[in-house]
Amino acid sequence: MRTLQIYSDENKQEAREKHPYWVWESLNAIPDLLSICIEEEVRDKVQEICRKISARGIEKIFLIGRGSSYFLSLALQYVFNQHTTFATQCMVSSIFMEYPPNNLDVNSAVFIMSASGKSEGDLAVMDFANGRGAYTIAVTDVEDSPLTAVVDDVLLGPGGAKRELPATRSYATALFRMTLLAIELGNKPEKKAEIAEYSLSLKKLPQYARTLMNVYETQAPAVAEQVQDCRAFYVLAYGPNYANAEEFAMALNQSTGIPSMGYEMENFIHGPMQALTADEGVFLLAPDGVPQDRMLRLTHTINTIGAKTVLLGPKEAQDKAEADIFIEMPADFPEAITPVLYMIPLWQTAYSLGQLKNYIHPDRLSMTKPEFVEGLSRLMSQDKWVK
Repeated sequence: MRTLQIYSDENKQEAREKHPYWVWESLNAIPDLLSICIEEEVRDKVQEICRKISARGIEKIFLIGRGSSYFLSLALQYVFNQHTTFATQCMVSSIFMEYPPNNLDVNSAVFIMSASGKSEGDLAVMDFANGRGAYTIAVTDVEDSPLTAVVDDVLLGPGGAKRELPATRSYATALFRMTLLAIELGNKPEKKAEIAEYSLSLKKLPQYARTLMNVYETQAPAVAEQVQDCRAFYVLAYGPNYANAEEFAMALNQSTGIPSMGYEMENFIHGPMQALTADEGVFLLAPDGVPQDRMLRLTHTINTIGAKTVLLGPKEAQDKAEADIFIEMPADFPEAITPVLYMIPLWQTAYSLGQLKNYIHPDRLSMTKPEFVEGLSRLMSQDKWVK
């Protein structure tokens, strides 16, 4: 697989103390890494896995992971359900083993998402799945990790091992590779036109990602300044972008220390909205899709209550919603593949807000603090977070 120099300094350091941090360089590598994902080697591996799924008579697909890896599984579930006939379910990795599905058997494929391949407990989870006779596949960025030694197949990403703890490029490229796989699995003669549309969109997505990243890089610090005084954040989305609501809320929590929660739009409307106050901020993700109009009307409602609104959507959404801050997103992409694009300005915002608040180390998070190292060493002594 073609490699890419992500970090500007090849001499590995324990940490950087000023911008650009490792996480910033990983974030900016996303468009180029996505381009590698549509090259022949990755596509050949995708097709190989699809052939094995067919040959083994797979009927059920389980998508599992932890943290960011679980969130991207939430988005992928929509893609698999929309484009394939496989019964698809996503679960947190440990829950998958501790509360196992009764239908996990030889007709199952288990995809475990793990950028590092070193998350504590994942080897036991895969041993469990192998014991049930399932076809096991690791979706990872590290070829020779412990995880790759205990699975049937590996869908390798182009980024290699991360130096930073937060997931940015690993989330984006895993989501992209698995979307390619879902589209390939659903490639049937009766869906020829639909598949052609998706294939074209996936091919042009890396360039759109680069343009979006370059344009918003100059805007992110100003957005961060406008929301820095919010005492809490809500992140609202629908459909596949609900995964991004969870991922961005976690990024805000990690980078700023400001309490943040991700919600599916309807769940927010039917509960937490009743506690909304004027000193809070709400990010709303509104890609083209059936629920978009309701999200735009919800933006009006939140404005009336007095909370600060940040809306992400295509240009046509700006005039309909009149949000306090509008982030223009590319249009004309099928909704199922928009999560890769929508997450980019969200990560840029979290990074900029973290720099402004100076709350935590962007690369190491709280693992620069002795009490966190000691505490997490007792909780997960073999995990990448403490080793």
